[in-house]
Parts: sequence; C-alpha cells; structure tokens
Amino acid sequence: MFNIVIVDDEETIAKSIEKYCKQSPLVSRTKIETNSSKLLDDLQNSSYDDFNLYLLDIEMTVRGDVIAKKIKAKYPEVQIVFISGYEKRGNILFQNNQLTSGFLDKPVNKSELLNLLSEIHATSLVLKLFNVYDTQQAPVEKPICSADIIAITSDTSVIQKDLPKNNIALLFKNVCFRLNSTIKGFIQDHQIQDKEFIKISGSTLLNLNFIKEFSKSDETITTNNDLVFKVSRSFKPVFDELHNHFSRK
Repeated sequence: MFNIVIVDDEETIAKSIEKYCKQSPLVSRTKIETNSSKLLDDLQNSSYDDFNLYLLDIEMTVRGDVIAKKIKAKYPEVQIVFISGYEKRGNILFQNNQLTSGFLDKPVNKSELLNLLSEIHATSLVLKLFNVYDTQQAPVEKPICSADIIAITSDTSVIQKDLPKNNIALLFKNVCFRLNSTIKGFIQDHQIQDKEFIKISGSTLLNLNFIKEFSKSDETITTNNDLVFKVSRSFKPVFDELHNHFSRK
C-alpha cells in the first residue's frame, strides 16, 4: 500500500491530486506539503519515515528534483513521481532518470495517475519473506513483482510439509518464500491483479503465464518449472477457462 506525500506549492492543485489518490485502493494515507523548504527541514527530523511515495511538483521555491535527491539520500527505497508541464518532461527525465519512478503532466489527469500507481505497485512490492526450505534463515526484505510469481499456495503436497499454519508460499522460478498471510489477505492487502491468476483449489492460485500444460483427465496443471498441481474437484471448470484462455493466444 502507498503512503503518499503530495508536494506542490499550489494548495488547490495538491488537494485535487489528493482527491484522486484517495480513489485508489492502493493508497492508505496521504499528506500534503505546500512548503518545499519546510519539507526539507522535516526530512531531517524523520517526519516522513512512514511514507513510501512522493508526488513532486518541479517548479517550486526549492525545485522538485533537488528535493528528490534529498529524499532518496535518506530513504533510498521510496518511489518518486515528478509532476510538471509536458514541455519540461524530456529534460527533467534525462537529468533525473535514476530518481524517478514516473512522470505526470500538469494538469494531472485522474486516470493517468491511478494507472501509474498500479504500474508502480506491480513492480515495487516489498515484503518481509522467509525461505521456505530454511526455517533458521532470517527474513529478508525483498522487492517482488506479481508478474514473476508462479504460484500462491498453501498446498503442502507441492511445497514443504511443515509450512507453518496461517502462512502461504510464493513460488518463483528458482526460489520459494513463505509469508504470514492467507491467500485472500495477500490478494487484498497487496492489490494483486486476480486476472493474472487462476484459482485451482481453496489453497492455490496459479499465474496463467507460467502454465505449461494441463490435463483434465488427470485433473492436474503443470507449471513452467515442472511443478504439478492437483485441481480440486469443485474447481474443475478451470479446465474450460484454461482451454479458452490458451486458444485465444
């Protein structure tokens, strides 16, 4: 979820952007700052520890790209989106391509803003994860992209038998992490796009892009990394969905 700081010296514009942000299910908190100098002072006092995305106007008393460098120096993992007139976009992005996660033209369009939030979220999900196969290993803070997840599952016939209760596993190509969450909670909390996945049982969702083959007679689906998942009887209609999905490709 995003905790967003909107920085623009025109309060009316900032409030308009905030209104759009609050219409996204990805946004948890918002804060408006119209005094760019005050923002720099507050950064030194750790007033923004809980925020992970900044929407920065460029043309302010202290330029937005100057502020961005200060923010990144203290909080390297936060996302920065610049806001400015279209004619300035090329030069700003060229000079600050290591800082920015996106760009919005003024006046800010609601659909463009919401789409950009979705794009950033899809490529910047950072979770505290545990290696499924090494229970002694400390958790790691790992950025993940939902498009890289092969499966979201708690099916112990496929993964380690002693997966802790109330945990799910996120399967990637060469690694598997466990997470203290339910499948439903993970999907809702992190706004994973359901259309990317297909549910094959009460305990497993598979990424459609990683399905190699499926057998209705065997009631199984095989992923690209050769894991075989059993489809629950009550979920048999997924075979028709899969047939339709792949026949359209």
